[in-house]
Amino acid sequence: MNCSVVICTFNRAELLNKTLFSLLRLHVPQGLLWELIVVNNRCTDETSTIISEFRDRLPIREILEDRSGKSYAANRGVEESMGELILWTDDDVEVDPNWLKNMYSAYRRHHAEMVFGKVLPLWEGEPAAWYSAKTAALLACLDLGDEETVTTESGFGVNYAFPRAIFDKIGPFDVNLGPQGADGFGGEDTTIFRRAHELGMRVVYCPHAIINHWVPIERCTKRYHRSRVSRSIGQFSQVMNAQYPNSRKLMAVPLFLYRKAFGQLIDLFIGSLLLRKDQVMYSELKLLRFVSLWIYERKKCSRFSRDFDSR
Repeated sequence: MNCSVVICTFNRAELLNKTLFSLLRLHVPQGLLWELIVVNNRCTDETSTIISEFRDRLPIREILEDRSGKSYAANRGVEESMGELILWTDDDVEVDPNWLKNMYSAYRRHHAEMVFGKVLPLWEGEPAAWYSAKTAALLACLDLGDEETVTTESGFGVNYAFPRAIFDKIGPFDVNLGPQGADGFGGEDTTIFRRAHELGMRVVYCPHAIINHWVPIERCTKRYHRSRVSRSIGQFSQVMNAQYPNSRKLMAVPLFLYRKAFGQLIDLFIGSLLLRKDQVMYSELKLLRFVSLWIYERKKCSRFSRDFDSR
């Protein structure tokens, strides 16, 4: 088996149906053997029915994972996979017909240990007024240009791949990170990229492996992104502490984040003066995350002190 495509899903039957329809249009080179694994992570909607409707048209398998959380589902997907290369995408995308072919070709051509591709927004309504290359990551979108290259950049979980053989080195997915049901921040995918870069692995950006990522109208609002920052601050704290374990801290927050916050405050002021909506959006959310992290860490320290004093 050459390739295993893995999709982890939770209660998105309608969007999953569109994703699977797009996979019907894949141009699969002659002789390339592939499978599609959909990990059902405690879905209560029509997910299983949707999957069953594609069994005669796609090499699809449904795997049930009862432990709630995308990382549990992703680890299960790796366990169940039989392909040399594991490709990841989400349940709210439309896959370009050449996606599988181009990802596998880039992997073989560069002897890559990770490959990631371009992610373009698929708007439900009008494009967000604040959307630009600067703010694309807020929607897990990414466009690093049209040159295929070995890179120190990282991709997103919606469009990347790695050979199964290296999972013992970069895995498992951290079950404390990633979406859990309808909540969660993410970070399970970027942590995998961080481990790969720390180990000096060969990471390749393939611009011709394209995923179109669904952007509902609600995700174009500031309210949605502000709420997401506030709800996910615990997971963000864990990512920061794992990524910068030895950084100097002031009141439990890394010093470099204070410097960044000061810079974001200046950028917010300049962006407001110049009516740069993307700059304002980006800086505002970065400042909100800093303030939320500061409050979270202070509360955590206070709880620790109370627990210590009560002993």
